[in-house]
Formats: sequence, structure tokens, C-alpha cells
Amino acid sequence: MRFIHGTRRRKVKRGTRAAVFAAALVLGSPALVRAAEYPGWSDTGWISADERECCTAAIAIASQESERACVIAGGTPSRFHRGGQQGSCSPEFAQIRGGGTLHRCYGAAVVWCN
Repeated sequence: MRFIHGTRRRKVKRGTRAAVFAAALVLGSPALVRAAEYPGWSDTGWISADERECCTAAIAIASQESERACVIAGGTPSRFHRGGQQGSCSPEFAQIRGGGTLHRCYGAAVVWCN
């Protein structure tokens, strides 16, 4: 068998390039989901709870929304990335008759997505 110089090498290069490209596509797709944080927001509405309970509930709801966004994107939520769930809360309060207080909290949370 006689090969023209370079003919066989080009075929190998084309096959190798195709294999490397296919591997990059397969391995690269999960990496896109892995390197993401998905924000979630919440509003507790007016509730009869103290400010701490209200904020805890708002951040928990926002965290659940963030986890849901991660799952919809095809990932797996990681609750304890970088030391725990990240979240913030903006509380409001209103006085009601009889001296009671109602709280309304807006929460925001970000869950790391693997």
C-alpha cells in the first residue's frame, strides 16, 4: 500500500478534531449549569409575627424559589455553598388596633447551582 504524503494524516486530524469538539460539547454543557447562581425573591404579605420570624420566612421562601429556578435549568441546588444560604430581608411593619403589630417582609436569596 502506498500513501501520498499527508493524506492519511489529514484524515486523522479531521477525526481527532471532531472527537475533541464532541467531547467539549458534552463536557462543556454541564459546566454551564454548574457555574451559576439563581436568585429568588419573596413577599410574605402582612403576617402576625415578629420581625425576625418574618425575615426568616421571607428568606426561606426566596431560597425555595432560587432552588426551583436551578432545577428548572437542569442543575442541582447546593444549599451550603460558601457557608450557607445567602439572603437578605427588607421588613415593614404596621400598627393595628389594640396595640399589635403586623410585619411584611421582602426576601431575596441566592442558591448555588451544581
